[in-house]
Amino acid sequence: MPPSSTLLRAALALTATGIVSAASIRHVQEESGADVMFAVAYAFYLSLILIATPRHPPRWAPVLGFAFAAITYAVAIMTLNRPRQYNALSSALLEALHRELDALAADEAVRVVMITGAGSAFCSGHDLKEMRALGSAGD
Repeated sequence: MPPSSTLLRAALALTATGIVSAASIRHVQEESGADVMFAVAYAFYLSLILIATPRHPPRWAPVLGFAFAAITYAVAIMTLNRPRQYNALSSALLEALHRELDALAADEAVRVVMITGAGSAFCSGHDLKEMRALGSAGD
């Protein structure tokens, strides 16, 4: 017997609230301040609320709610944050990247890591200015 429409609507609203709450907490805890996952979770939240609005939500709505919740909890987003240098990989940024990836590898809830770049570029490669400075220091 399928759940009543009222129960389904309440479950969708609670799932939506849980998704945006989890994303908010992760957003505050992350030092990088990446807004991408928070924006995605908020879009999931709005989608579920809109789906729950009709008197009789679609039968596939619980599956969508589960998928949205799984994505919110299982995806970690890292942002390279050197936009003025087009996110060039300096030794400090590489160390931070390794440290964060090691921490994410230990987190069994995380299944996907998405790396983005702040500003207009994803990553321009190694920081050539730093590499030149290191090369001339060794001469």
